[in-house]
Amino acid sequence: MDEYENPHLMSTTESGTTSISTIIDISRESNASSEPLIQAATDPPHISRPDRELDADFQSTSNLKVKRKREPSVQEPDSQDDLVCQCPICFEKWGNTGSHRLISMKCGHLFGQSCIEKWIARARKDTKAKCPQCNANISKRDIRPIWAKQIISVDSCKIEQMKTDFEALRQRHQEQEIELSKLRLAYQMCRTELMRKDAEIKRFQLLVGNNTAAVDIGVRATASLIHGLEFDKKLKFHETANICRVMAFNPGYNMIVASKSTPAGVHGVQKISLVDNLNLETVVNHSRAIRDIQCSPSGLCLTTALDSTAKITSLKDNCVVQSYNLTAPGWCCSWDEVDENRLYCGLIDDSVMVFDVRNTREHIYHLKNHELTKKKPIHSIVHMGGPKNSILCANLDCLYQWDLSGDAPVCSVIEVDSQGYHPYSVSYDKASATILASFRSQTSTKHIHGSLAENILEVQNVFHNPQKQTALARTWHFSKPRVAQSNDSATEYVICAGDEVEKSLCLWDDVSTRRCIDIGSNVMDVKTSVINNEVYLATLTGNEMHLYRS
Repeated sequence: MDEYENPHLMSTTESGTTSISTIIDISRESNASSEPLIQAATDPPHISRPDRELDADFQSTSNLKVKRKREPSVQEPDSQDDLVCQCPICFEKWGNTGSHRLISMKCGHLFGQSCIEKWIARARKDTKAKCPQCNANISKRDIRPIWAKQIISVDSCKIEQMKTDFEALRQRHQEQEIELSKLRLAYQMCRTELMRKDAEIKRFQLLVGNNTAAVDIGVRATASLIHGLEFDKKLKFHETANICRVMAFNPGYNMIVASKSTPAGVHGVQKISLVDNLNLETVVNHSRAIRDIQCSPSGLCLTTALDSTAKITSLKDNCVVQSYNLTAPGWCCSWDEVDENRLYCGLIDDSVMVFDVRNTREHIYHLKNHELTKKKPIHSIVHMGGPKNSILCANLDCLYQWDLSGDAPVCSVIEVDSQGYHPYSVSYDKASATILASFRSQTSTKHIHGSLAENILEVQNVFHNPQKQTALARTWHFSKPRVAQSNDSATEYVICAGDEVEKSLCLWDDVSTRRCIDIGSNVMDVKTSVINNEVYLATLTGNEMHLYRS
């Protein structure tokens, strides 16, 4: 008000004092009451008549325009602009933490941090990145984290924690489902075993009730090992495809390890528990089909395959612990009977590679003598140990051995009467130090059981089968103390071989007793093991495993 000048007010002051004093008094009263001057002057006091002529020229204070200092305006926030919570690049909500947190560029526009970083990274090297909204030059140095007062941000910490908790619960649920399945299967197996034992008890009670002599006859009848084997269980690996070829017992873990080659190209070993008949796991360890499996007493699994590698797999940890490169595809393998650190691999080019697990770089020996062995693929290899520390090998033409006791390995062919026949499988029984060599011709097969003396196979028994054998299947033999000893021998031998025509398993003992068990398919491998004083015999077809025990 002090800076504003009105010519009418100045004129009134010069012509009469009454108006001036009145206005001043009114002004003072208005200041005391904190009311604007314009309101106090709206009702002026009585003015003398002579002064009314001058008052005609006086402008009413009600028409005055007083210039006031503008108060700062408070604008209401735009709800649509202030509540923006989506990144303009990906149209997803940003948060106040994490990779997609809210940031600002130097031009002032808001983005999710991960989106604008990708935007800047996609810019060409010869040009600078541009802001997606205003086209201003931007770089990673312009990124500034911000916290807006009314920006709606999504805190994903709780969501991530909930996802982690859900995944943990899901994993625990799966483990409990597996454990429940194992318990149910174990319960069913126990019930089956109990029913079998009850049936045996009833059978023996019936025999005792009928005739004491009948019991003696029954005992003598079951004294033979091949007749004492009873079917225990069957495990089916695949409905139609032949995915199995070889197997091995692992008594330390009470399991069987079998090869697996699926049509999808998965090649590895699968573990089958003898306790609950459960196919536990499959360990993939080769890129092509496995040709042989051997288990060591410590639980290591040695495999050789057509991918020209030999690998040692830990059955406890389910992982490959050592791998060796071969010069040719491997057909067979064997652990050293004395030194578990050594292993042997028979190759398709009729050579033997010797490795030591303590030497991971190269092989120790590469044995071959093609002049004597005719350069045929080796299908069987066994370390026999003994004074000669020899390796027994069999290819598609002959049997021979490598003597490793001297300074240099010596190869010698084993003499055996096999005119017109060619070997297709060889096994070695350490308990009796005997050999089973299986031969085939165009029309029949024969199995020679004997012991090795120098370079001659001394024959103890020969078992003939008039059926021919085309597949390169495995045969097996084992020995056990005889239950009812005779004057001939205190040890009973059992020969196991598949019959390709009859699709059955043939068993012979040392007195030429024969038993055929119907399998329903070609037997590719057969193995035995003694676990808890019980004999387990397993046969492997292309997609099934049959287990017997006595």
